Amino acid sequence: MDKHSAQTITAFHLNGTVVEVEPAPGERLSHALRERLGARDVKIGCNAGDCGACTVLVDGAPVCACLMPVQQAAGRQVETLAGLVRTDPHAARLKDSFQAHQAAQCGICTPGMMVSAVALLRDTATPDATQVQDALGGVLCRCTGYRKIIDAVVGAGATQPQEGSGDVGTTIRRLDGLPKVTGAEAFGDDVAPAGALVLRVIRAPHAHAGFTLGDLDAWRAANPGIHAILTAADVPGLNAFGVIPGFIDQPVFAVDHIRFRGEAIAAVVGDAATMARLDLDTFPVTWDVRPALMEVDAALAADAPQLHPGRAQNIMCGGHVACGDADAALSRADVTVEGRFTTAFVEHAYIEPEAGFAEMDGNRVVVHACTQAPVMDQDALMQILALPRDRIRIVPTAVGGGFGSKIDVSLQPFLALAAMKTGRAVRMTYERTESMQSTTKRHPAQITMRIGARADGRLSGMTFDGDFNTGAYASWGPTVANRVPVHASGPYRVSDYRASSRAVNTHCVPAGAFRGFGVPQSAIAQESLFDELAAKLGMDALDFRILNALDNGVPTVCGQVFAQGVGVKPCLEALRPAWKAAQADCAAFNAANATMKRGVGLAAGWYGCGNTSMPNPSTIRAGLRADGTVVLHQGAMDIGQGSNTVIPQIFARAFGVPVQQIALIGADTDLTPDAGKTSASRQTFVTGNAARLAGEALRAAVLLQVNASPEATITLTPGGLTVTDGAQHFTLDLARLTPNPAGYVLEVNETYDPPTKPLDRNGQGEPYAQYGYAAHLVVVEVDTALGRVRPLHFTAAHDVGQAINPLLVEGQVQGGIAQGMGMALMEEYIPHRTENLHDYLIPTIGDVPPIDTLIVEVPDAHGPYGAKGLGEHVLIPTAPAILNAIKHATGARITQVPATPARVRAALKEAGHA
Repeated sequence: MDKHSAQTITAFHLNGTVVEVEPAPGERLSHALRERLGARDVKIGCNAGDCGACTVLVDGAPVCACLMPVQQAAGRQVETLAGLVRTDPHAARLKDSFQAHQAAQCGICTPGMMVSAVALLRDTATPDATQVQDALGGVLCRCTGYRKIIDAVVGAGATQPQEGSGDVGTTIRRLDGLPKVTGAEAFGDDVAPAGALVLRVIRAPHAHAGFTLGDLDAWRAANPGIHAILTAADVPGLNAFGVIPGFIDQPVFAVDHIRFRGEAIAAVVGDAATMARLDLDTFPVTWDVRPALMEVDAALAADAPQLHPGRAQNIMCGGHVACGDADAALSRADVTVEGRFTTAFVEHAYIEPEAGFAEMDGNRVVVHACTQAPVMDQDALMQILALPRDRIRIVPTAVGGGFGSKIDVSLQPFLALAAMKTGRAVRMTYERTESMQSTTKRHPAQITMRIGARADGRLSGMTFDGDFNTGAYASWGPTVANRVPVHASGPYRVSDYRASSRAVNTHCVPAGAFRGFGVPQSAIAQESLFDELAAKLGMDALDFRILNALDNGVPTVCGQVFAQGVGVKPCLEALRPAWKAAQADCAAFNAANATMKRGVGLAAGWYGCGNTSMPNPSTIRAGLRADGTVVLHQGAMDIGQGSNTVIPQIFARAFGVPVQQIALIGADTDLTPDAGKTSASRQTFVTGNAARLAGEALRAAVLLQVNASPEATITLTPGGLTVTDGAQHFTLDLARLTPNPAGYVLEVNETYDPPTKPLDRNGQGEPYAQYGYAAHLVVVEVDTALGRVRPLHFTAAHDVGQAINPLLVEGQVQGGIAQGMGMALMEEYIPHRTENLHDYLIPTIGDVPPIDTLIVEVPDAHGPYGAKGLGEHVLIPTAPAILNAIKHATGARITQVPATPARVRAALKEAGHA
């Protein structure tokens, strides 16, 4: 599709209005709707019919607009979400229900989901969950775990749940939720101005090769409409990017050799029509293909070629934590278990591919793009462009999922260089294959672990060795290598411990940040072996964990002691009723069934919130205008997790007014101070604390104006502000105060940086100011003949300290479980093979079972109003709980994930299932 030749006019009805377009033969309906007719509520995730984000109704039937040629729509009725929410009563009810149930997180899949749901509701007024799953089965979501979407569609005709007041601890709708359910949310591919030039990147088709560029001037002359060709020679500053000082090693454009398939060697910029028909295979480059190191063992070999100078055996870096004498403790143990575990590359699979545009504003370059870390983008571009900070502005768009990968820069350098060279606005959207080839993945791991225990069940020694395939370049590999040994013990008391990790360079796509930073991989090994150890001891698996769980006043493996806030035992205890019931149910089912077997498994997890033993500040700005408007400058990127709601709730509590009265200005490096990256479960904790401090500071400034006591009440009124202090009432005349250049009569800027201490050579210290804790239980059904595993139900207990917005907590839990389920059962990125959403499988709406979320609140002294981070923690216990459930059902221990039917069947045969 989208190949241009002779054109004819095609007319159809769009949301009730006759429209005419002049498309090329075979042009996608999605392209015509978005680019010719401005229907940007139709989202593009794959252009292959795999994700369903572009779903529209054609004569009432759901259709992937990316698969339908425009000509097939001639004379027909085409409806998109934007039109439906204006005129269709089902869509109006869905709009309300999706907000009430928090069914839209990032929002990129929401138009496809809601359009499909309208078609269902027109046919079936009160569908059940199964009917919803069938009707929405063609639309993928990576954020929600689908259960809230099902609830929203089933409940669309019912009275919606009541909102709370908006105070900390109450559920309110997302403050930024309405655009997500009307199609108005503007993502990276929705914001470029008309007439923007288009950029496409030339990427390596090989994993390892040298190359020579040909005659670029001649090639450009042969392709009129090209405005610029960019290579390494066009980078005015440092031709490299990365995220950690000392590991800035990935070229913007490779110079003469490449280290992974998908690496950029050049970029071409031209008008949209030229770029649409340009055949990049004709780009003049000659390749010298070289042997590639795709596996860690090959890269570690003594005779292996070195990817980077100064990295002997291709070991980029390592991590180490040790306390006591692990070997002596293991020798004293009454029982020991050991195992070797293997995990795969996992693709983030956010439904929105990387997208954005850049433009010049005088002598400044302005980049509009989807990102998790706008100030980090600015930092990177300062080096690449050789420009000072004040000449670079990052204006983030809405982000259609990130999960860690969008912390790294992707297309930002290309766009900025192109805008600077051409002086024009330049746009780019990664194709799905391009995104999957070139952006970071979860690290594959090879883990060997040994654990001992005394006869009374107390742990006695633990060793861990993990090699992590970090791919061709560093990205967040150093963070993974450092974080894993701190966490590999799990949330348990282990007096004698030794854990080492290595991040190893290969010729694979770089591995980076992905929800959990390596901890989900280590948890698979540790929690699987805990079940084996409990079985050897003859102990109940839940009781064994509770016996050894960390508690207040008990040191971690880093020697850190928390006097309060350790919530893993309450999480585990919260599972006990479901644990006992599931054991009985599975036993009864298995007694009556020969081929289908059910099992229940559990696992616990913990996660340190924020950077490991490093500065980790966030800054929040707030101001009061003369008309009484309170404005919060909130720079923490909301990628679906809810910071645009949670941070204002915290600020409003601190300032002392309803959150609905706070005006919000979102992330923009010109307007908001640095709230740090959205990763490592830090925003609620770190930026939340900054918001609390800002709210308290602005409140103090207001009360000082009238000499009121700290207990006074502030009331915002139209055009002003009153203060009530006991029996006294004050009206603050804001007009008498002189506004600053930003228009604020009172303004505050407050920063919070968690208190941590560096780790010594044995990893002893205080790496995090707080941890979050979790415990998951799952019941699975295993078809022993086919090796197919089907989760039937999850129970998830999470200690969040203080749930700022309980419904947002549930959404994070359900979404994280879906991703953990994918990691456990189906997701395996194979370089050069699974580079689309057809060959790479993620859970669909029919895969994720019901999830019961148990919110545990053990307040943390450092958290804002006791709150702890959450986003990363959810994924950590899910996969090992599933593997433990498979073992309980069948006796087969799975040590390599994903547990595909073939692998499960092989393990079943080994366990004696013929």
